[in-house]
Amino acid sequence: GVLTANPKDVKEAFVLPEITFQDAIEMSYFGAEVIHPYTTLPAIEKNIPIRIKNTFNPSAPGTLISANGKKTNRPITGIASIDNVALINIEGSGMIGTPGMASRVFVALAREGVNIIMISQASSEHSICLVMREGEVAHALRRLETDLKEDIELKRIQRFDLKKGLEIVAVIGENMRGTPGISGKLFSALGREGINVLAIAQGSSERNISIVIDRKDREKALNAIHDA
Repeated sequence: GVLTANPKDVKEAFVLPEITFQDAIEMSYFGAEVIHPYTTLPAIEKNIPIRIKNTFNPSAPGTLISANGKKTNRPITGIASIDNVALINIEGSGMIGTPGMASRVFVALAREGVNIIMISQASSEHSICLVMREGEVAHALRRLETDLKEDIELKRIQRFDLKKGLEIVAVIGENMRGTPGISGKLFSALGREGINVLAIAQGSSERNISIVIDRKDREKALNAIHDA
């Protein structure tokens, strides 16, 4: 079935009896190996429930994935991660209040065929943080330096700060919406383990909190979050 986390990393992970289509898509996108987002789309479009079974234990009920997965008292459905990612932080005081800066960044990367996995921008607009696969970083930087050359020369952009060897960890759950204190528990758990968070992103749907950490802290972070 679908587990709360990868059992290779988190020994306490357990099978989820039921989850929603949305949670399944989120978890598969962030690395859950038993489901693939594209294979679920036809079933979602026709509202056909999916059951993930264990071929080595056919009598086990597995996990039912449906539009209205049974509600539980747990706000979090599961934890997943994406490895081998890198972060490019675009910084510049001239970016503040300059219309179209984010658009130019995203158009440049789209022209290069770079897939942006995660975005984070502070309300000050002083920096834009982009997370992508490590293998795409060199292409991304080359394109940004070419397409944003005028902004660099005019000092709108001061620098591109690159960090490699990172991991995205995503906390996923339909029931997180409107539940206070989830972020507090998450960051307290990481703080107790001395794990530094480099970037954070949360959509307005409140279904996913994604954080970027150093890859060496991966297993420690996953277990700390799962335990909390």
